[in-house]
Amino acid sequence: MEITIVVVTGENVGEQTRLSAREDSPVLIGRGEECEFPLWDEVASRRHALLEVRSDGLWLVDLGSANGTWIGESSIDRRRLEGGERIRIGTTILRVETDAFRRRSTEVVKPDEESHRLQVLRRVPWNAVDLGAEVSTDEHRARRLNALLDQVRAILAAEGGAAILPLFLDGGSDLIDAVGACAVPCALHTGEPLWRELVSATPPRIAPRPSRTLVERVRSEREAVVVEDPMSDPRAKLKESIVSQGASSWIAVPVMAHNRLHAVAMFRTAAGAAPFGTEELALAATLGQVTGLAIAAAERLETSEKLLAVRETAGRDPLITEDKAMRDRIAELEQFAAAGGPLLIVGETGTGKELLARRARESGPYPRGPWIVVNCAALPAGLLESELFGHEEGAFTGATARRQGMFELADRGTIFLDEIGELPLDLQPKLLRVLESGEFYRIGGSQPVRVELLLLSATHRDLDARVREGTFREDLLYRLGRFRVMVPPLRDRPNDLEPITAHLLAKACRDPDRPPPRLSKEATDLLRIYHWPGNVRELRNVIERATVLAGEGVITGEHLAIPSGSTGPGDHREGACATGGGKAGGGAAAPPLTLREVEEVAVRAAMLFTDGHRGETARLLGVSEPTLRRKLRAFGLDGAHPPPTDDSNDVFG
Repeated sequence: MEITIVVVTGENVGEQTRLSAREDSPVLIGRGEECEFPLWDEVASRRHALLEVRSDGLWLVDLGSANGTWIGESSIDRRRLEGGERIRIGTTILRVETDAFRRRSTEVVKPDEESHRLQVLRRVPWNAVDLGAEVSTDEHRARRLNALLDQVRAILAAEGGAAILPLFLDGGSDLIDAVGACAVPCALHTGEPLWRELVSATPPRIAPRPSRTLVERVRSEREAVVVEDPMSDPRAKLKESIVSQGASSWIAVPVMAHNRLHAVAMFRTAAGAAPFGTEELALAATLGQVTGLAIAAAERLETSEKLLAVRETAGRDPLITEDKAMRDRIAELEQFAAAGGPLLIVGETGTGKELLARRARESGPYPRGPWIVVNCAALPAGLLESELFGHEEGAFTGATARRQGMFELADRGTIFLDEIGELPLDLQPKLLRVLESGEFYRIGGSQPVRVELLLLSATHRDLDARVREGTFREDLLYRLGRFRVMVPPLRDRPNDLEPITAHLLAKACRDPDRPPPRLSKEATDLLRIYHWPGNVRELRNVIERATVLAGEGVITGEHLAIPSGSTGPGDHREGACATGGGKAGGGAAAPPLTLREVEEVAVRAAMLFTDGHRGETARLLGVSEPTLRRKLRAFGLDGAHPPPTDDSNDVFG
């Protein structure tokens, strides 16, 4: 059976491929090079679908693709094709046509008032409409009208704005029988060389010099112009610029849309040829309007893509480091990510593991693919499986439709599983299967879903200890930790404290018209001697708080919510906090805190460190959430988010 696959929308829109499908030789569709119909679509699977011939006709079969094969609004496993259906694979829409379908006719009908039935006037094959012949009996004009439609299709199918103007010049030259064409982009201003950014039609056509007089006239009046007889034109400059190039006639048209001029295009005849007339001017001007609309649409698309890229990076802290050990870890991470992972990032809370994961994504095999972040500790265990792997319709109460999980959404991209140490034990075999085979089953599903992605994970837990405790699978740890990067804490990176603090000060300064506040020597010394158990996250909280308290002044030790003269959060005494009275290492020993006061200091510090997130605070302190709630009520912190920091016994001031 001979079939034709037409790309309706997608990267190769308009492309038609004719193939032969037999019972013993089906047609494979997908991204893989082995496919008979290779599809350049990142959302499609390598072996996505199959067209096979059976005794009862042509069938479309989904091969367990990650994102499904769709006909209309329905996802299909297999379907017999009648011909002409719109098939969606990834982001591409195809139409599969058999010879029988291509011979089908489009019927033009009118209602019969007496019988209330439709009366067929004539039948026209859909792909054989000769509009030119229908509109005009003049063979020359019919050919031009059909050529105009062909050029419109080619321009609308162009890949990117840069390809549109050359297509217009080549197609327009064929349309009006011009021997040369060029276009002057309107980014140029009067007085600059007009041909500095000149776009010319492709050889063997002549690349003419533009006429400044014609270009300026089209620019100012926004109208198409035809010069039929340059010798009789009263403008000497125009006559000279045209005749000197051996042309007998010129057309200049604006390429514009939405009242914005993109370029001025010019077409010329050969010396001695018949001059351009009104018909050629109308055709060129019409094609110029289509070209302007296509350029405007391409610019909007490019702007949208840039905005998406900006939105993805907006508000993201850069990875700042001057520490050799940290730079070595980053180099390892980039090398491991380029190898395809999986990659495990291990480090204390607040060291910037997500920033490192984003750096790994940029070095991985899918830097422009989806970026999916899942915090395994933030989702209830009962919902985590559905979130990760999706579910089928009716898989459980409330599953009213099929839902794609995070792994499906991350296909041909990167998924980052933060706090992987909190992954429930019963889900770990399913994650192991994804790592080993690249496939999984949705909840309630019977067909495997295949994905290709870079898997990154991070934890502040000791996973080896969890393996010994029996709460983490050893085989999963082997797979996740094939490439393992240990992130040094901030206290082991003294060279990073100053540049990170400078960045945080600049970011915390709300007013862009004034410089960020400065640190006094006392404040700088306090930052240096503190050992930062909360790492960069704690430093950020301290700097943001100090910036607010200092206003437009200098940040002093009084503004920093850290203890003076200490090397760790447990080495504090009442009155030793940076509240204005203490010098580093000075003064007599103060009486020790009571156990209740130590608990309150620890709870306040943990709440401030986690920005008031009670679940994370409980995990950080090693207590249950009900216990934490009781402590908060006992210390009068039940409504705090984060807790107030005006208690002199508070470890953060």
